[in-house]
Amino acid sequence: MKIAIGHTLFLDNLQKDEEITSIYVVFPRFFDSKKKLIKREYKSYIYDVWRLRNEIDFAIYPDYLREELPLPRDIKYIYVIHEIEKDSKAFFSLSRKFSLIPGYASDEKYRDYSLEDFLKTFANTEKWYLGVSTRREAKEAITNGFDYMDITTMALSSFSDLRSYESVKKLLLSFHDFVKKEERQTRLSEWISLTTEA
Repeated sequence: MKIAIGHTLFLDNLQKDEEITSIYVVFPRFFDSKKKLIKREYKSYIYDVWRLRNEIDFAIYPDYLREELPLPRDIKYIYVIHEIEKDSKAFFSLSRKFSLIPGYASDEKYRDYSLEDFLKTFANTEKWYLGVSTRREAKEAITNGFDYMDITTMALSSFSDLRSYESVKKLLLSFHDFVKKEERQTRLSEWISLTTEA
C-alpha cells in the first residue's frame, strides 16, 4: 500500500528527507490543495495542477464535478465518491479519458454509502482511502484491500507531539511500520484461511 501526505506541517523538511520520501508520497507528488477545493476555486486549482504537473503523481479530481475538466492526462486522479450512484457513473465515464482511482470518504458526513457498497461498486479497480486519521481507519483500509491512503501529520498525535520535525518524523516512521505490520498480518491471515479451506 502507498501512503500519501498532503500539504501539512513541516512540509519543507518532509520533502527534503530521503528516508521519508522513499516510503511516503509527499506533497506535491500527492496534490490535494484542500482550501481551493473547499472554496470551489476550480480555475485556480486546475492552473496549479498544470503548473506542477511534472512533480505530481496523484491529484484530487475536484469534488462534486462530474464533467470532463481541462486537466493534464498524465497524472492519476483520485475521484472522491460522495454520492455512490451519481459519482460511480461519472467515475466510469471519466475513466475513458483520465486515469482515475475511486476515493472512499472516511468521514460519514461526506458520503451516502457504506464501505461494503464502495467495495462492491469498485471491486475491480485500485482504491484510495481518503483522510485516514486513526489507526483503526488505517487497519480498515489494509484489511479491505485498499491500494492507497493519505494522512496528515495532524492525524498522528496531539498537537503537543508535533512541535518539532524530529518528533513528527518519528511518528511517521512508526505509522509506516504499523501499516507494514498490518499488511503482513493480513496476508498471513489470508494464506492461513486458504490453506485450511484446501
